[in-house]
Amino acid sequence: MPGRGDSRSRAFQLYAWVMGTDDIRLAVEAATLLGRWTQLAERHANGCSCCPGLGDVAIEAVEERVLAWLRERHPALDGQARVGPLLRDCVARRSAVPPAALPALFSDLDEALEHLESLQRGF
Repeated sequence: MPGRGDSRSRAFQLYAWVMGTDDIRLAVEAATLLGRWTQLAERHANGCSCCPGLGDVAIEAVEERVLAWLRERHPALDGQARVGPLLRDCVARRSAVPPAALPALFSDLDEALEHLESLQRGF
């Protein structure tokens, strides 16, 4: 068994630390996106301008459009019906989406949220 000073042991510890850091970073990013999604949904429920000319559009319809757009880019989202639970699972690190796919997914979700937020701000 390798001793504490063994270079493989140190390399493994470094690897475990880096992987754990990435896990935490992804969880924090998921929590940030979840907060933005929650605020967006709350503003939508209170009347906003993100669906101009469409009248009363339920947040569920907006959510389905966002998820449909994301599914086109991320097949791992097939079967995912809601944004909130997806992000909560990512925060808890129990998502069915492979961790390697999360950075690209989060980037696309950030883009979608930015678009909706800009509409809510009135362009």
